[in-house]
Amino acid sequence: MKKLLDGNHHNQRSALILKLLSFVAFTFFVLTIWLLYIDADLGLKVIWYIIIPLAPAIFLLIPNLWTALCPLAFVQSLPKRLGINSDRYLNRRQTKYLNLSGIALLYLLVPARYFIFNIEGEISFYTLLVLLLLSLGFGWINSGLSGWCMGLCPIRPVEMLYGQFNTEKLRPEVCTVCDLCVSNCPRLYVNDQEKITQYNSEFLWFIYSFPGFIVGFYIIHPNELFYYIYLKIFVLTFFSYLVFKGIDKLLKRNDGLYIAIILSFILYYINILPKVADVWFINDRYQSLLYIIPISAIIYSVLHVLPKDKKMQVVVAVAALAFIYINVTAYFERQQFDLNHYNWQEHAHKVGSEACRPCHASIYNQYTASEMGTSFSLMSTQHSDLPIESSSVYDSKSDFHYAIEKHDSEFYMTEKRYDEEDKLIHELEFKIDYVIGSGHNTKSFIMNNNGYLFEMPITWYTNKKKWDLSPGYEKYNMRFYRETLQKCINCHTEESTFETHSVNRFLKINHGIDCEKCHGPGSLHIERQNEKRMLGFRAIINPAKDQDQDDMVCYDCHSKKEVDFLEKDDDRMINFTAHSSRLSLSKCFTEGGITCITCHDPHQKYSETINQLNKPCLQCHAKELTKIENHQNNLDCAACHMPRKESADIPHLSPTDHWIKVYD
Repeated sequence: MKKLLDGNHHNQRSALILKLLSFVAFTFFVLTIWLLYIDADLGLKVIWYIIIPLAPAIFLLIPNLWTALCPLAFVQSLPKRLGINSDRYLNRRQTKYLNLSGIALLYLLVPARYFIFNIEGEISFYTLLVLLLLSLGFGWINSGLSGWCMGLCPIRPVEMLYGQFNTEKLRPEVCTVCDLCVSNCPRLYVNDQEKITQYNSEFLWFIYSFPGFIVGFYIIHPNELFYYIYLKIFVLTFFSYLVFKGIDKLLKRNDGLYIAIILSFILYYINILPKVADVWFINDRYQSLLYIIPISAIIYSVLHVLPKDKKMQVVVAVAALAFIYINVTAYFERQQFDLNHYNWQEHAHKVGSEACRPCHASIYNQYTASEMGTSFSLMSTQHSDLPIESSSVYDSKSDFHYAIEKHDSEFYMTEKRYDEEDKLIHELEFKIDYVIGSGHNTKSFIMNNNGYLFEMPITWYTNKKKWDLSPGYEKYNMRFYRETLQKCINCHTEESTFETHSVNRFLKINHGIDCEKCHGPGSLHIERQNEKRMLGFRAIINPAKDQDQDDMVCYDCHSKKEVDFLEKDDDRMINFTAHSSRLSLSKCFTEGGITCITCHDPHQKYSETINQLNKPCLQCHAKELTKIENHQNNLDCAACHMPRKESADIPHLSPTDHWIKVYD
């Protein structure tokens, strides 16, 4: 025993370095707690996306260094350093129960990040304070690092797991003079493989279950019910234990131990590093650099630690399991019905509508002339439908006169005020840069001021063939200072670029809604069609062939973004302005299965498809028409069953009510 204890001594230089590192780590930890208090979001990012991601690499490469750096271990050692701790020692059984409690604490606290710690920064702040007090209490009640660091600490099992590889254990500075605070402490047997194997045998079940725990944590959805989160994680944890237990029986040795450790390491970094890059805004070009540390740690451990007779089997097994995991997760990602359902790979990118033209020339030509294709454009003489000469509008509430004037090839909107003698006393003039709206219902005007877009005061209302104040201006005239928000622009244009961290300052405004707005990024589709890439799936979204996407791409813009709320006994009516909200109430939708594109062809002008709108109705109701008395079969079905109603939001506009039914 004396020889073992003597082996724990550090030279003065090493002890000094460890003390310094311990103090620096503790200071950083205190600053992190303070950061949690003043800026919870940033504090949580530092913990979950800097400190925690570094931990497994430290555990694997330099076992016990974490204990030397851990601020909780530092706090626990304070009573010993000050000579105020008791001489109470924990026996092997007590330590084992505390270790089991620490594992349970790990499995409970980590998933709680989603529905507790990530939501309330104060909870994380007070949790860390409680852990500090716990470690201090254990240090005062017990001797050395027993109780907390070598017992209840939830990080300890993970450190023990990854620390299996490298046999040269670095003793914590506080253990320079060992006082046998923990019975059967693994740090006493750093060079005794038999003792280490005996110690590990008590925790093999944890090592075998840990890969499943990692997978479970990263496939859960933050919005799931908390008990479902735990159920999913624990099922995968138990399944992982069975798999690696089976590997041990199959290979008739403890190779499952090494396979589980390496696989846990790989699974963790596969999932966490993309999130780290996203949180800290690391450019795609440099994201691969994040993998240098974990890859180096794996290579070093395999080459220098694994016994020669185990290397090939372990590497092959890990590669096979990692391959299965990557393919299974890729399959489930493809099942998520988001915009990139088929062109889902991260390296898919937009190529622009012009790239679609060579193969889809007819559709391209139709679409660029349609309402969607002309929903946002430059102000020019091409807007010949606008009667500029009669564009005078008077706002009686603000006493402003508005009009559009043409100077050379450019158009300007003027604001004027006259006195009682009809003498001009005020005048403003701003250049019109863009027209928003296709003209099917309206055409409004946008001015660009250093990248900020502002709506202008008057609008052309096509149905009434009338100039009037822009929607909302009749209640409050915002003149030329009504900022056009990103959410407005996004539904009238293709994806626009805007200045990072700015509020609605656009760097580039694209004209009209492009093909990829509904079909998703087209790069993979083009490569597949040009036989430059072999893909086992259709690398583009076609809403007509995907029943889950055909409405979703429309609802992105043609839905109500805000919810009306009325107090109890309020007899006002809720305004249903969204086509999707009304359509979803129709039996034709819930039972008949019609969708937006059953009636509307987004590639064509509405005027070119109006004669085809009765066709979907007649597919189901043709036989019924002969049975109904006084039914005017030669009329437009929508005229009676989808009547137009005046809009509460936009003046001079009567949109079609998409609740299809028999009206009184």
